[in-house]
Formats: sequence, C-alpha cells, structure tokens
Amino acid sequence: MPFRIHYWGILFFNVLLSIDLRADEDFANALKLLNNSKIEQCQKGLQIIKALGDKDNPKALLALADLYLEGRLLERNQRIAFELTERAAKLNLPEALNNLGVFHEKGIGTPMNLSLAYESYDKSSKLLFVPAIYNMAVCYDKGIGTSRNIVDAVELYIKAANKSHLQSQVRLGQLYKKTQPYESTYWYRLAADQGDSEALFEVAKAHLNGLGANQDYEAAFNYFLKAANKNHNDSMFEVGSLYMRGLGTEKNLMKAGRWILLSKSRKNARASKFSQKDFAYKFDLLIEIERASNGNITSLENLGWNYFSGKHIGIDRVESYAWFNLAAGSSDDKPILWAKSYVANHLSVDELIKAKLRAKQIFYLYNFKK
Repeated sequence: MPFRIHYWGILFFNVLLSIDLRADEDFANALKLLNNSKIEQCQKGLQIIKALGDKDNPKALLALADLYLEGRLLERNQRIAFELTERAAKLNLPEALNNLGVFHEKGIGTPMNLSLAYESYDKSSKLLFVPAIYNMAVCYDKGIGTSRNIVDAVELYIKAANKSHLQSQVRLGQLYKKTQPYESTYWYRLAADQGDSEALFEVAKAHLNGLGANQDYEAAFNYFLKAANKNHNDSMFEVGSLYMRGLGTEKNLMKAGRWILLSKSRKNARASKFSQKDFAYKFDLLIEIERASNGNITSLENLGWNYFSGKHIGIDRVESYAWFNLAAGSSDDKPILWAKSYVANHLSVDELIKAKLRAKQIFYLYNFKK
C-alpha cells in the first residue's frame, strides 16, 4: 500500500503528500523508497526519514508521526506520534498544525483539549491550509473549542469549498438545503462533479422534483445512476423506480427489478415491498392492443416503449410516438408526457407529422373508446 501522510480533518480524511519544488531531494527520495514493495527499500526510506527528523525537517517529523500512528515499520505508539507532530507544528508546518488539532480534539496520544484543537486549526488555517480551513468551519458549526457561530462557519466553508474541498461543498449543500434550494444545489453539484455519492443523489432529486434546479428527468436519472454505481442505496431504488416508470429513461422492467431488488438486499425500506414477480412481464401484441383500445394506459405505454426499443417487436419510432400520443390524450401522467417528448426528440419533422397522422389512424382502426 502506498505510504501516505495523513492530513486529518475532523472526519479523518487523507490526502497524498505532494512532492513539489519545496520538498528537499532527500525527503522526496525517502518517500519513494517507502512506497517500494520491497521491505529492504522501505527500511532505507525509514532511515533517511529518521535522519532528516533528527535535523528537524518538519515534513520528515510528520512522516515519522504517521508511521508511528499506523504502526508501519515502527511499533504503533500514539504518544510518540503526538510528540513528533507537535515538533513539526512548532516549525510552523501547516499540515502538522492541522494534525495537531486532531490529536487534541480526539485525545490521541494526549488528553483531549478542544481549546488547543481550535488554536491549532486556527494557526494552520491562517497559513491557508485548506483542510484546516474546513476544520475551523466545523469548529464554528458545531461549537468545538469555541462558541457556535454559523455565519463564520459558512464563510469558512465557502472559502474551503472554492478551493475544491469536497466536504465543505457537501456541508454547504446541507446548510442551504431547506432555505435556499438553488444555492444548495450549486454546492452539491460541485461535490457531485468530484464523485460524491450524497451530492449526486441530492442533485438528482433537485432535477427530479424541479426544486433547486430545472426539472429534467433525464438529468435526474443520470445523476441517480452515477450515485447508484457508487453503492448509494437510495439511488439504487430511484434508478429502479425510474426504469419501472419509464421516466427519464426507457421503461425496462428487467433493469428496474435488478436495481430495486439490489436495494432491497441492502435493507432499503421502500424496496422491501417488492419481489421478483413484480417485474415479470410477458408481452403479447394482440392483448396489449385490445387493452389499449379500451383505454388501458399501461398497455398504451407498453406498446409505445416496445416499438421504440424493439424488444418484442421491430423498432418503429413513428409507431412508438403514435401510441404515446394516444396515451397522452388520455392521461397527464408525467412518465407518459415525458416519454412522448423523449420519442419526439428522436424523430424528424416529417416523421413527427407522420406519427401524428398514424395516431389518428390507430384510433379509428382499433375503435378506441373515448
């Protein structure tokens, strides 16, 4: 496993130490050796780190602290890890000041002291270390080592979020959610662009409901699908539900069942009422036409999707639109109206005119009941 120096936040997140022009050559070489798969090379790296630490190289001290904390190459010792981090912090290393705050806040290798945690985060944040800016925001948000001040918290969250800090973007989405939905979606969308599953889910909901974003069923489906592929349980159910309804995507009971039953296996309450039989479907063209002519909306919809996908009959997008057009004339259900628009987008102007005429032909041909 590659060696990482932990730049902790209150939620204990890690970032890989970058080797830039400021990092001395010996330290850079030591990190490369620590990342080697051979233990002999790792030991060489450790010796270099120790030698640099003896010379008060702050990054080397922080690296040693992390090795002691993880118990990698060295016997695990939280107290020594704290002392090494404290030494690096006294040398004004922003990463060490931030980590020292975590040691004080969580009581790792030293008695818990929230005031000292706040002071360490504050010093690091003033050196513009983004995780520390986030930690300061959390201190004001939760009242950790200081009085709770949501205004200061939001200001700091925004500062960190504008530096692409994921947790800050998510927290801003949460804070604005009830009172300023569009502002909430703005921050959630930034976090979603970084792949955060909660943010992907929230942006999907905003598009689905038209609250905080323009109502866009296809966008909602795509965001739900991205979150579902990251094992977000509620998103798995929503993907299945949209497949089942034919909203934002083509109706597909097989895929609907796959996602909803997967969500059920992960204890999703809304999915618990479904079973495999709910997704069993055998298409019979004559039966569907008969039911559709009697005003059955589901059959009208089934015919529309089957002609569109060609799953049980040949693909005929004109015929598909004709059936959805008939369905829309009898129902203002969102999936029907969306499907009609969706299919229309796949037709040329001439095909659309033809499809509308075909709908009238079908209406009289099968003696539809008004």
